[in-house]
Amino acid sequence: MRPTTKDNINYAWIMCIFAAVFYCYEYLLRVLPSVIVPDLMQSLNIGATQIGLISSFYFLTYTPMQIVVGTIMDHFGVRIPLTIATLSCALGIYIFSMPELIYAKIGMLLVGFGSAFAFVGVLKIAADWMPNKYFALIAGVTTTLGMAGAISGETSLSTAINNFGLEDAMLGLSISGIILTIFIFVTIKDKKLLHSHSCINEIKKLAFDLIFVAKNKQIWVVGIIGMLLYTPTTTFAGLWGVPYLQMTRGLNAHDAGVIVSMIFVGWAIGSPLTGLLSVWLKTRKKILTVGALLCAITLIKILYFPSESIAITMTLMFLLGFFSSSEILIFAVAHDIIPNNLAGTAVSLTNMLVMVSGIMQYLIGYWLENSQGAAITGSHIHVFTETNFQAAFIIMPVGLVIAFFLSFFLKESYHLKK
Repeated sequence: MRPTTKDNINYAWIMCIFAAVFYCYEYLLRVLPSVIVPDLMQSLNIGATQIGLISSFYFLTYTPMQIVVGTIMDHFGVRIPLTIATLSCALGIYIFSMPELIYAKIGMLLVGFGSAFAFVGVLKIAADWMPNKYFALIAGVTTTLGMAGAISGETSLSTAINNFGLEDAMLGLSISGIILTIFIFVTIKDKKLLHSHSCINEIKKLAFDLIFVAKNKQIWVVGIIGMLLYTPTTTFAGLWGVPYLQMTRGLNAHDAGVIVSMIFVGWAIGSPLTGLLSVWLKTRKKILTVGALLCAITLIKILYFPSESIAITMTLMFLLGFFSSSEILIFAVAHDIIPNNLAGTAVSLTNMLVMVSGIMQYLIGYWLENSQGAAITGSHIHVFTETNFQAAFIIMPVGLVIAFFLSFFLKESYHLKK
């Protein structure tokens, strides 16, 4: 175990908290499009395909950045990259609020770029400053804060937009991001930097570190499992769940958002419990296997055997998030099997594979818009039937079943680090 002092650990918790608050902030921005789907369709005169494309622009920068963001932090520290990232999110959401399609796309590109550093930043701080035994717990608690941001995005943000208008609400989010940028710049400290004075040497080291991590086959196995486990959260909770309930249940955006937000409540409660359960049972693999199976069963019940009861639907949404939260253990696995000095690279490469799930937002939007029975109202809002949604959503439970079987190829990693 790395030598630590009580003062270092206490200050590390403070740094982790501020970095985790940024993760909460970026997650709120990530789910924002789901709350305003009908508004975007009407104001920008676009269909479901373009809605999915706007939201997926977040992943166009977020996902490829995962290839290098951890390595950047391993070599150059967390403080400056995380400061720039927070500022990018703050500016991006302001640009997103401008009433033009091109600005919506540019804004989401900037938000995705900045967000790429958030989760990896927290885990890099934890890997550098905290004892290994806290790593899974910190991953879980950070995920809880991220889900708190998502819950706010699905519920209170819709109220703020109704009360103050989209542009003013986005301005408030932008100002909040700038304030958070200042706190991160002042608070975060760096440790264990690997960089040299030669730019060429740095590029060589970056490439070497990426290749070293990517050559580990277990990184790819656990990354694909994480992607499939995370797809319902990215695709259903993150974009299409609210319009699904609006169009099939006749609910308004706020009420539909409250129901869908139960997925994030499940994540918020399940994530730290998953981390603790992993320590108690001394396993990563078994929890991932059971989580994938239960997640698949729950999602099939929600989509293909829907209940008329709102209470039952909310309970099932909670369980979907709770079982999905087993996904956080993939980062513990990546941390287990890769040396500590490359923890950022390992986590970011794993997270890149997870976030490939974002492309499903666009694919489902395309499938919906080109499905039989879809209609366009006089206000240019596309309306889809439950059958349309069920056909488009089939990829999610199929992916979870694949994750379940793939987990049997994952090696238990819990005992690799003490």
